Amino acid sequence: MIYNCALKDTYLNNSHNAIIKEVTIPQLTAFFSMLHVRDIDNRKLSDDKKKKKRATDREEAGLSEEEEEELELELPPIKFTKKGKKIELDPEVIEEAKVKALFKREMATYGRTWIWENYYAEGEERKDIWLAGAAALRRINHQVLEDIEDYIMLKTYKTGPAMLNIEGIHRRIEKDLQEKRERTTMQLATAADKKENEEEKFDDPFEIGAVEDKKRTFAVKYRPHEKIWNFMPDDPNDRLPHLLRANADPNAAYIDSRVGDVLQLTESMGEHMRLHDEASWDHITKMTMMIF
Repeated sequence: MIYNCALKDTYLNNSHNAIIKEVTIPQLTAFFSMLHVRDIDNRKLSDDKKKKKRATDREEAGLSEEEEEELELELPPIKFTKKGKKIELDPEVIEEAKVKALFKREMATYGRTWIWENYYAEGEERKDIWLAGAAALRRINHQVLEDIEDYIMLKTYKTGPAMLNIEGIHRRIEKDLQEKRERTTMQLATAADKKENEEEKFDDPFEIGAVEDKKRTFAVKYRPHEKIWNFMPDDPNDRLPHLLRANADPNAAYIDSRVGDVLQLTESMGEHMRLHDEASWDHITKMTMMIF
């Protein structure tokens, strides 16, 4: 994400990327992890509602209850006494096997909820912070979530050697967009040269970009920070690709503290993850940078 936006040059510059590594990346990691927890919890709630509705429908139709899929328990081999009598398993062993089987089923259905285990302190306190963040994000509009994402990334330019004002940030975003369009044009031209015998034209990225720029300029007046909600195409395929906004301010959307609460949680958890096992965090940050 950072590499694919206007922050790329700062990210790859070791003399200017301290804020990205110490603030932006940890807080973005916490933010998107909370979104991940929220999405899984939303799926679970949706599935539970569907299950209850099916049960109600079956009951009203006079049908028996829907059979639950049987858990596959991994139990120790059955043992017998010398007289051939079966030795019953300890109930605690059976219960532990059930817990493992339920976890395995949940992983297969929803995936891994706690994706940053070992990078934060274990215990209910930290788990409660993840869950509080996920719950708070349910009360925030999709476009405001984009503003939170931008707000965190823009912290790169608020302090330190990479510090820029709004105009400077905007110019950096425009430069990155220009470079992307130039690169896309070159790639399409190269592909077209390889297919010189085919009558195939490609859409000019700069013409497409000009249309997108015009739509963005128009749409920015109709975002939540202007107290206009969900002004966007119904079809997700018609929505413009998100572009970092130099003046994004998620706090302007609501009169209450919901956004501030989320930002406080992401800041707290991001800082905790960075410092909980600093050597491991520095290692994964360094290895990620080496990819680029």
